[in-house]
Amino acid sequence: MANHCSDTQLRFWSTLASRLCNGHPLGTALREAHDAVGDTPLAKAITKLADDVEAGSSLSQAMRNQPAVFGPAAACFVEGGERSGMPALGAMFVLEAICRCPQCYGLCPAEAG
Repeated sequence: MANHCSDTQLRFWSTLASRLCNGHPLGTALREAHDAVGDTPLAKAITKLADDVEAGSSLSQAMRNQPAVFGPAAACFVEGGERSGMPALGAMFVLEAICRCPQCYGLCPAEAG
């Protein structure tokens, strides 16, 4: 069973949302979110996200490439933010859903950290 609403997941999403809201480029925001989670399995997944984004992938597609770490609902929230032209909005929706839980609304299919 997944460990929902972990501090690691909360740190990742809150850091990502905060950095994007403050105008940081997505690649920079991902690297800063990586630093916020420390040496955890989630950090490896974030590195892969950043690499995929820097290679031209959207964040939502990069998340879909790691379904064991990032659930489909999280990728959909992020894609909605991307399509609206407000990428921070997707991260904020994911963070809000995790904070409200029950079982993270399927956002954290496996605890990766």
